[in-house]
Amino acid sequence: MKNCTLAILAILALSGCSRLNLDDQQTGPVVVGFAAGQASKVTADAASGTLGWEEGDKIVLWAYDKAGEEILSYRYFDYIAGRTETSTAYFSATIPQAMPDGEYVYRAFSPAPYSYADGTATFEIDNIQISDNVPYALWGSCQGGGLKPIDESLPVPADLLSLHMQSMLHYLRFYIPEGCNTLGETIQKISFSMPESIAGVFSAAAADGSISNVVGTGAITVQCSIDESDHSQYALASIIPPGRTYGPEEVLTARLYSDNYYADIEPLVLEGRSFDPGHVTTVALRPGEAVQKYKLRFTFGGSNLGEDIRSITVSVDDGTPLPETGSASHTYSKDGKALAIGESFSLSTAEEAEYRALDGKSITVSFESDNALVTRNFNISLASTGRTTDISLDCPYLFEQDFSGASTEFNKNGDLSASGHDGSMIEGSAYGLAGWTGNQVAVLEAGGNKALAIRHRNECAMWAQGTYRGRTDSPALTGIKEGHSVKVQVSFDYTGYTDGKQTPMISYGYDTATGDICGYYEGGSSAVKGGSKIAKLAGDRISAPKDGSISDINNSASFTIDGCTNAIRLSWDCYGSNPNSFKLVSYNEWVFIDNIKVSIIR
Repeated sequence: MKNCTLAILAILALSGCSRLNLDDQQTGPVVVGFAAGQASKVTADAASGTLGWEEGDKIVLWAYDKAGEEILSYRYFDYIAGRTETSTAYFSATIPQAMPDGEYVYRAFSPAPYSYADGTATFEIDNIQISDNVPYALWGSCQGGGLKPIDESLPVPADLLSLHMQSMLHYLRFYIPEGCNTLGETIQKISFSMPESIAGVFSAAAADGSISNVVGTGAITVQCSIDESDHSQYALASIIPPGRTYGPEEVLTARLYSDNYYADIEPLVLEGRSFDPGHVTTVALRPGEAVQKYKLRFTFGGSNLGEDIRSITVSVDDGTPLPETGSASHTYSKDGKALAIGESFSLSTAEEAEYRALDGKSITVSFESDNALVTRNFNISLASTGRTTDISLDCPYLFEQDFSGASTEFNKNGDLSASGHDGSMIEGSAYGLAGWTGNQVAVLEAGGNKALAIRHRNECAMWAQGTYRGRTDSPALTGIKEGHSVKVQVSFDYTGYTDGKQTPMISYGYDTATGDICGYYEGGSSAVKGGSKIAKLAGDRISAPKDGSISDINNSASFTIDGCTNAIRLSWDCYGSNPNSFKLVSYNEWVFIDNIKVSIIR
């Protein structure tokens, strides 16, 4: 390792500070500013290694008069972007009034501390870093006159106070010498460890920027993209300085990861190294033998939702961590861009035990679009050979039901042996149909197929007649995001059956009522309570065959709903043709529905 000082972290010399004349002081709020060197902050450029300030950066400033009184306290100053007349960066803020004439001691930090009390700031350095945007922590001080008023639209005065800023961190610059990349692929991640905490929380004294009370971890992972080269490509990491010189038994270890492999380096002896603040140490990484990783490779296989998918989240239901994430959940996205069918992402590990721990685990996959969030579940089955398991992730419909997982005990006077009428309800949670409600309905099975039967009952006795329509309502379409509305298409398969002569009829549509919704009656006494007609739609009723079967449901229908929200429930009921015709006989009709599918219309 070569220890060197990064030129762009060099400290700007403190310039002279001019006094404010009392006659020039303004009353009321005033915009003031100061200068700071462009080379004070780390924003790593992979090609040149240049450092500089960026739009949105801030410096937090304190000012003390000769008596030690705090004149400015925890005042945010914003980087003035676009000022290119010099190599100096400028910061400004609005203060309540111009500072009195006098000499001041200034203290500063950037970024804003995690906390601050009694002259001590607290910072936190993440142990997961991105090479081209590593954490930074700067301290600064100077003595001079009060801050001068400035006009951000005019050239900056030449005699502004110049704040001396310096890094409190050390930087490691990793590269792979030419001919040394045994992995044969681009290095995507470097995990390294040092003898004591190099990331975590630390305290910094406002008086001199000294570091103390470090609590954290000795391991850091850097996300990067480097190939073998002679210094032209590198991965940058920031570390909390150890505050001491390392001894002969202390080493740096590292493991390098590519897409398909990992490799370790020989431990690097740290004897005599101190890793001082504001410096950079260049570290040559020479990986050993490459080993194939254990990998879960997820591929976006297709979608029935009807809208572009923006993100996919994979979650392990029992909390078992996914490889390389340290979490039971991982989200794949491309900054809101639509995901293409066939694209994939991988989660890999060097540890076989971590990989095998996922075998047989229940997984929930969430697919998010602009207007919807839908899920599907499956169990991971690891490949019996090799180190890679391929998993296809197919986005389901907005809503789908084929009744294959429903129990035939879901039955409220709706099967083929039913007689009379019943105005009570059944709710489907205990029968594999959570959220479904029904009256005179049943899940029936024949020929290896299950479907939902809805029954209509017509009764005649003497001069009285009543017709009692069965009804079912689906769960609400909760896959639609709260506050959103979309146009959807609903499709379903159907057939019918009757023990009389009238034709079974299906009425279909939607409702927004919650809880139980009963069918309704026409004529006779009120035997079915809570009845309401289904919201009317164009073409919302069709005739079904008289001799159909659960085992052969071969008719299809569809309809659309405009402005569909997550409060909508899909609805079906059954009645007979010409139900009010007078006949001295009682009879039944059934309609059978199956394969309900709902998708968004763009």
